[in-house]
Amino acid sequence: MPDVLWLNTKPITSKGYMALDFPRLGTVTEVSDSLSVSKSTVIRWINEGTIEGYQFNTGGDYRIDLDDLQNKLELFKVKPDM
Repeated sequence: MPDVLWLNTKPITSKGYMALDFPRLGTVTEVSDSLSVSKSTVIRWINEGTIEGYQFNTGGDYRIDLDDLQNKLELFKVKPDM
């Protein structure tokens, strides 16, 4: 048997867990505070599909993909009129 097992090209760690790449997640409060908008605005953006959100339990708090949010902020950038 090999020293390292591979599953979907990801190695199994020494503790037996598959090495996963999880997104960086932030809470609705963290995102609303950092963007100076209300929590309801952040939730509305999630429901509209403007930003990606995760909800791990029915009725549970949302988590926002911070990398996706960073990329989406470019869409809101104001370009000066020339």
